[in-house]
Amino acid sequence: MIYQNVKNDSSNLEPIMIKGILGNYEPKNLVKIPGPGENGEGVSLKDGEEKQRGEKSVDDYGFNEVASEKISLDRHARDTRPKECKYWKYPSVDKLSTASVVLVFFDEGWSTLVRTFHSVINTSPKELLKDIILVDDYSDEEHINVRSPEYIKKWNGLVKYVRTKQRYTVCRI
Repeated sequence: MIYQNVKNDSSNLEPIMIKGILGNYEPKNLVKIPGPGENGEGVSLKDGEEKQRGEKSVDDYGFNEVASEKISLDRHARDTRPKECKYWKYPSVDKLSTASVVLVFFDEGWSTLVRTFHSVINTSPKELLKDIILVDDYSDEEHINVRSPEYIKKWNGLVKYVRTKQRYTVCRI
């Protein structure tokens, strides 16, 4: 395994696996909370207007934003890693540098955008997460232009919002 941007002391940087002993960054005593979307479970919509709004959101965003809004921003996602991943012991935080997470988006649904950075915050060692930088690629959606900057203020600098002055797109042909 390669570690980039590590602090000068390179001793004890190799991860090890000890079967049967949870790794040092695994959540301990994780309590399963019942609710829509918990542990990757599906979400049902009521017939009628709610279902129609869900279908429209699939056209708008490529997924069901109405169902997404029923899921907690701090939900527990299903752990799809191979079982052995839970037993890896990684270098301690004092040996590693901090990381910035950059999320680039355009016209993203509100709940999925916010849940994405909540997941990063909830699953990253606090000592290693320097910040999360949300790069808005000139979204048209009002909920992003208005709500994002206001909501992000509550994170006291951990989450940053940058809006491009024109649409760049992630990939260009």
